[in-house]
Amino acid sequence: MKTINITLVRHGEPEQLGLLLGHTDLNLSKLGEQQLINRFNNLKFERLISSPLKRCLVMAEYIATKRKMTVDVEVNIKEMNFGDWDGLGYDSLWQQTPSLGDFWQNPIDITPPNGESFLAFQTRVNKWWQSLIHQASGDTVVLTHAGVIKQVISNLLNEMHYAELSNKIKIDYAGIINIEVKQDDQGNVWPMLKF
Repeated sequence: MKTINITLVRHGEPEQLGLLLGHTDLNLSKLGEQQLINRFNNLKFERLISSPLKRCLVMAEYIATKRKMTVDVEVNIKEMNFGDWDGLGYDSLWQQTPSLGDFWQNPIDITPPNGESFLAFQTRVNKWWQSLIHQASGDTVVLTHAGVIKQVISNLLNEMHYAELSNKIKIDYAGIINIEVKQDDQGNVWPMLKF
């Protein structure tokens, strides 16, 4: 039986706060960069995977250069695409119909205008996650987004009520979730949240 540790890390603070950031591609603030430098100082890993969005990839490349390793860029761990809402301020999104609040309460039935459906987001993240845990060969850090991390947790807990789960989990900037994956010789895997 082999054990691999997968650490999910949320990107640091973006350069502009108060916006719904899905595919909107902002850099990190100086504080956000420092948050990730501090976080990565305490992490040991053999593989680094990053979302292609700048708030993840710029620092992933910086960290990889310092450690003399490469970054695997994974498009399936981009944050959800919020369509017409993407990059807008939270204040205005609460006033629209349907509103951001309606979406948070019922993401399965409400899709942001011209955005990605929750089912499409869930499918792409879960497909990527299953591929990762079945193919991982060493301790891995994944630099990604809060929505992706919450979906992985939902997957691990077999939680179908994502809206309820998502509203009960807060992942700070540069926050981490540790997952231990046990693999047997037959290719079976047992991922477990590790606290």
